[in-house]
Amino acid sequence: MKRGMLTALSSEAKLLRLANALIRSGYEDFFQTLVNELALVLDVDYVMIAAVPEASHQATTLAVSFRGESADNILYDLHGTPCETVPERELCQYPESVSTQFPDDKMLQDFGIQSYCGMPVLTSSCEKLGILIALAKRPVKLGEADQEIMRIAAAQIGANMELARNQHRIQSLIFEDAVTGLANRRRILDWLDETPGVQSVILLDIKRFKDINDLHGHLIGDAVLYAVGERLKSRVSGLGFLGRLSSDEYVIIPFDEWSGTVLDQARQIQQWFEPSILSGSAKFQIGITIGAATASQLDGQRFRSVGYELLRRAGVSLAEAKALGQSVLVFESSMVDSRQYRKRMFDRLSDVLREGGLSLHYQPQIDLRTGELVGAEVLCRWHDAEMGWVPPGQFIRLAEERGLIIELGDWVLRESCRQLHEWDASGTSLPGKLCINISTIQLESRGFAERVLTILAGRDPSGVVFELTETAMMRAPEISIRQMERIRASGFSWAIDDFGTGYSSLAFLTRVHAQFLKIDKSFVSRVPNSRNDETVIRTIVAMAESLGMNVIAEGVETQEQLAFLKSIDCCYAQGYHLGHPLDPVSFKQKWLA
Repeated sequence: MKRGMLTALSSEAKLLRLANALIRSGYEDFFQTLVNELALVLDVDYVMIAAVPEASHQATTLAVSFRGESADNILYDLHGTPCETVPERELCQYPESVSTQFPDDKMLQDFGIQSYCGMPVLTSSCEKLGILIALAKRPVKLGEADQEIMRIAAAQIGANMELARNQHRIQSLIFEDAVTGLANRRRILDWLDETPGVQSVILLDIKRFKDINDLHGHLIGDAVLYAVGERLKSRVSGLGFLGRLSSDEYVIIPFDEWSGTVLDQARQIQQWFEPSILSGSAKFQIGITIGAATASQLDGQRFRSVGYELLRRAGVSLAEAKALGQSVLVFESSMVDSRQYRKRMFDRLSDVLREGGLSLHYQPQIDLRTGELVGAEVLCRWHDAEMGWVPPGQFIRLAEERGLIIELGDWVLRESCRQLHEWDASGTSLPGKLCINISTIQLESRGFAERVLTILAGRDPSGVVFELTETAMMRAPEISIRQMERIRASGFSWAIDDFGTGYSSLAFLTRVHAQFLKIDKSFVSRVPNSRNDETVIRTIVAMAESLGMNVIAEGVETQEQLAFLKSIDCCYAQGYHLGHPLDPVSFKQKWLA
C-alpha cells in the first residue's frame, strides 16, 4: 500500500495494523517491521528507533524506515537536534519549519525535513533508553490517535530494549569477570569447547600478587588486576581470545593472525609488562610467569576437547615454571613426571613432618681474627627411605607452595630450642649465636611473633639470630619491618641473608636494625679472581661497619677466598673450607667438646 493511501483509515484500522506489527515482538526483525509499518500508518517519510546510552551525547539507530522500506542505521550527535529537547516522559512535536529551528542538525538539513515528532522510549521504571522518531518532508502535526499509536509503539519498544539489556546483564554476570570485564572462567571453557582448531593456549600469572593485596589492600589489588587486564586487552586486541581464569591468572588463546611460535608470543607478552602499571597514585612493576602448550605436542592423540587439554597442559607448564623459578615454560611430557614426583614428595613430606623424619644439621661460623667458633647456622635436612637425600631447595620450596612452611618452620624452631637445651645440659653449650632461617610466609603469618616467643620461652634471646633473605624481605618491606621489630623488641637479633642479591637501600637497612649482613656466596665464590666481586664485598664490609653491623661471608670454600676476606677485615665467615654442616652429635664432638 503506497504512502497517502492509509490517511483515510480509521483509528481502529490503524491500531489493527499496529497490533499486527506488535505481534512480531521478540523476533529479530521486530524493530524493523514496526518502523516500516509506522511510516505508513503515520504517513511520514522517516521513522526510526534510536538508542541513547546514559550520559551519552550520541544516538545510534536500531532501525530506520524510509517510506515503509528499510534504510541504513546511522550514528548522530544529539547536540543541537530536536531529539535533545524530547522530555523524559512526554511526546514532543515540531509540526513545521523544524530545520529552521535547528540549523545545526545536519540530518534534518540533508533529508529536507520540515516536521518532527519524538517520543521517549522508557523502561518499566521510567528510565530513558532511547527515542522513537517520526520525520516528514512536509508540515505534519500528529493528531491524538496518531500520538497514541506513537505511545503504544514506544512502550513496546521500551519493553523489548529493557528485556534485551537485562539479558545482556545476565549474560555479563554469567560470562564476564566482575573485576576486569574480561571473559571469565565459564566463558573461557565454553569458548574452548565451541571453537575448533585451537592451536595453542598461554597462561600467565602475576608474580607475588598476594604481596600487593597484603601490603596495599584488596581494592588496590583489584585495581592492579584491572590494569593488567586492560594492558593485555590493548595488546592482544584481534590477535587472540583473552580472559581471566582465576585470581591472578589470565589466559590468552592466540589466533592465526599472531605470528611467531608460542614461545615468541610468550616472550612478547613479557615485554608488554616491562613498563610499570599505574593504579591511582601507586606504581607497580609487574612480573609475570608464563606457561604454554601447543597442539603440535598432542602427537595425534584424540581428546574430547583439544582446547581443554591444551588448557590443562598450559596449567602444568605454568606450575612447573613457578616451581622452578622460570619465567616461561612450554609444556613437555616430562613435566607430568615432575609434577607426579613433587606430588609424591609432598605426600612424603607431610608424613615425615608429623612422624619426625626430618633432622637439623649445624654449620659452624668462625671468627676470622681468632679462628674460634662464634655460632652456627641451622640447616634442615631430609633423608627419605624411598627417595634418599632430598635437596633442601626442593622440599622447602614445595613446603612454601603447598602451605606446609609454617608447620615446618615451627618444627625447626622447636627442635633448635630443644637441641640448645640438650647441649646446655651436657655442659657443652654453643658459644655465640644460633642462626635460624625464617621464610617470608612465616614472617607474614598471623601470630608469628607470639609463636616464636612461646617456643623460645626460657632461652636467652641474645643467643638466637633469625635470618631472612634480602630478596624475601623486599617483597613486602613494610610488613617485614613491623614483624621484625616485634621480635627484636624481645631481645632477639636479625641477619639479612644473601645480601647483595636484592634491592634494599641504605634507608631500608637503617630501619630494619639488623645486627648481621651475610654476604651471598655467589660473590665469595668468584674472588679473588673477579675485581668487580672484590669491590662489591669491600663495599658491603665498609657499609656494614659504618652502620654498626657485623658481616658474615657465606660459602667460603678455598684458602684464597679466606685470605682475601681476612685482608679486608671481614670478621666472620662460614663455608665448607671452615666446616661442613654436621648432625648434632658430630657437631658436638668436633666443635663443642
